[in-house]
Amino acid sequence: MGERENLIIASFLHDIGKFWQRTGGKYDSEYENLIHLCCPKYFDKEKKCESNNHKHVLWTGNFLKNFLLNTKLSASESIALYHYLPENAPEKISKLVKILALSDLLSSGERIDIKEKTTGVKNYPLVSIFSRVSGVKEGIDYKAKDWFQKLSYFELKKDTLFPVEEKNDAIDPNSYLNLWKIFYSEIDEIKDFSDFDIFLNRLYHILLKYTCFIPSTEYKSMADIPLFDHMKTTCAISVCLYDDNKEENELDKILKIIEKKYKNLELSPGEEEILKEENFILIGGDISGIQDFIYSITSKGAVKGLRGRSFYLQLLSEAIAHYILNNLNLPITNLLYYGGGHFYILSPRKARESLINLQKEIDEKILNAHRGKLSLILSFADVSFSDFDKANFGNKRSELGKKLAIEKRRKLITLLTEKYDDIFGPFEEGGFKKVCGVCGEEVEDEQLIEDKCNFCRSFENLAKDISRAKYIEISRTKQKRILDKIKKWEDIISCFGVNYKLIEKVRSPENTYLLNNTEFIKENLVGFKFIAKSTPLLNNKIKDFDKLADDSKGIKKWGILRADIDSLGKIFGIGLGENKTISRISTLSSLISTFFSSWIDTICSNFKDNVYLIYSGGDDLFIVGSWSYLPEIAEKIYTDFREYTCNNPNITLSSGIFIAPSKKFPAYQGAEIAGSLENKAKNSGKDRVTFLETPMLWKDQFRSVKEIKDRIFNLLKKYKVSRSLLQTLIASSKEQKLFEEGKDTIFRIWRILYVIKNFINRHKKAQDKLKELEKKIITDNKLKQFLNLAVRWAEFLTREG
Repeated sequence: MGERENLIIASFLHDIGKFWQRTGGKYDSEYENLIHLCCPKYFDKEKKCESNNHKHVLWTGNFLKNFLLNTKLSASESIALYHYLPENAPEKISKLVKILALSDLLSSGERIDIKEKTTGVKNYPLVSIFSRVSGVKEGIDYKAKDWFQKLSYFELKKDTLFPVEEKNDAIDPNSYLNLWKIFYSEIDEIKDFSDFDIFLNRLYHILLKYTCFIPSTEYKSMADIPLFDHMKTTCAISVCLYDDNKEENELDKILKIIEKKYKNLELSPGEEEILKEENFILIGGDISGIQDFIYSITSKGAVKGLRGRSFYLQLLSEAIAHYILNNLNLPITNLLYYGGGHFYILSPRKARESLINLQKEIDEKILNAHRGKLSLILSFADVSFSDFDKANFGNKRSELGKKLAIEKRRKLITLLTEKYDDIFGPFEEGGFKKVCGVCGEEVEDEQLIEDKCNFCRSFENLAKDISRAKYIEISRTKQKRILDKIKKWEDIISCFGVNYKLIEKVRSPENTYLLNNTEFIKENLVGFKFIAKSTPLLNNKIKDFDKLADDSKGIKKWGILRADIDSLGKIFGIGLGENKTISRISTLSSLISTFFSSWIDTICSNFKDNVYLIYSGGDDLFIVGSWSYLPEIAEKIYTDFREYTCNNPNITLSSGIFIAPSKKFPAYQGAEIAGSLENKAKNSGKDRVTFLETPMLWKDQFRSVKEIKDRIFNLLKKYKVSRSLLQTLIASSKEQKLFEEGKDTIFRIWRILYVIKNFINRHKKAQDKLKELEKKIITDNKLKQFLNLAVRWAEFLTREG
């Protein structure tokens, strides 16, 4: 292990001392002698004397010394110690220290505060970045109010993940000390440095677990960046600067200019030009064709096929992202984000030369496997030193998003000349006797079993493995260029140098990740991953659409729920105002991903006998299930999401719920219709759900409809009121609608009052409930236009067969 590995560890752990310092613990006495060498001076106005700030580097150095004692990574201690005063660093590591110093500034992207104080550090928790998003929706009078993340380690519990409104509910005097003790006991378990990649992976997941809810800075105005995101992005930038191989005098010059800029001092034109130098690239990847690939299958085995195909795309996206990292020799810290078929990688500028070849290799492999149905769109945006300024990095992400959208129209362009026939077909010679009953592809006789090709069967097997798996094993394999025949999904993934295996028992801990649980150290594993696992089973087999329909309350139908975040582009583009640093963008991305990749499955697990979480990741989800449970799940997801995002009106969710007209209705058509219903909710103003073809605001309209539905349901089921009540209410809602549309001059409210009075006389036990219903119908203005919907919902729930 050489200086690059030492720089990676020093960068990734350069601020770990903040964690230890806030416990109230003391560093070893020998570090007292380093204060004047490692900690910059400032004038303390309160004490009226000079003092030193950034003392946390002493705790960092002490930690690294203990952690890396007598190892080939021990130089990390000095690199981290001197990064605030690199001019004092030993000559041997001087350049590495300057790289870290520059990376630390770029990661923060903020003006340097030369009045740092350490008092009160232990008493301020992490501010949820969601509470600071504003300006996304017009006409909203939103005044940002800080919400706080509890100082805890990351685990799948609402009490841990969800922010709270009061600071005192998020932290107490012993929070840091208690958390540090657990952290230190676990990090002590990974002191196997024989394989640097495995060690770095374990370190990554431990830091993610224990520092994702710790504020990076000590100031209230800046406490919305987790320590993990700051250390991760600092490490990513350090690697890029190291691989760019700049001379030390160049680093000196850039460092001084950055410091001058962040102190808000005027720069010369020459200095401005130096900061515009594009030394980095932000690489973006996006899998195209997802909708058609997942949903264009027949109903035969659709539930298992949908789930398997969806998860395969997650694995494919991850495999390609790591394939690019490996080819560019970048560590895991440089993968800024992946989820929902997208990924972003920070790379040095020299990678531009490799990206064209990488795109071509990836295109060849995916074209060979999927014949153009799927493709990977790859692009990049040049990033300069000035682009790390707090107002600029978010703009680079938006710029890259636009480039990816353009490249989608030019997919497979790298192969257009030499692979023309392969792209435009025909793909087969013809003459095959059989067609797969799931995907519709022509196949040879021996590749078809029970009307399903081997490829489709492999997706069904993958779905079964997901339902049983407790772990995922990820191992390296020799990269294969292309395969003559693709028999199963694993063949395609192996082309990118990796094998995935979902397992119930651990076989090789050094390659294994724990699923949906962060307690990986107890089993000596590499890390943890979150996947959608909620699966309805019957006799240990996955329920099909027919059984999901049969298990519905009332009418026997299955349905689909689709949902995603409203105005996500605006949230990233303008939601953070002038504070779009790389660390904040990383924080916002990871928090959104966490909700969809982990918490949605937790919600669905409470309905696991009736719903199948086909996909949840990035910022959207797809659920198939017994229709009667979908509105309840949709509402739970919405209310949890709003609470998770601090009830910020700028961050909302829209959903569409589709009920299949028959058990054999094609899954792909159901997916398309559910998607169109979701769009209908968005086009009606967003923050809505479309149910029974009607878009409603979540907060007021849906809840009013649900309340009246519950009243009607109880009258019919509990009090045995005649079902003719439904026809009375439907006739009334129709008459009211005609009146409101101007097609009738009179709304005869007396009719409904008369009929309900008759019901009251006939059903003595239900008199009070009927009177409440009568009052609700007459007085609730929010309900009037949706009364018919409430009645239909109650009718569906009470109708047998």
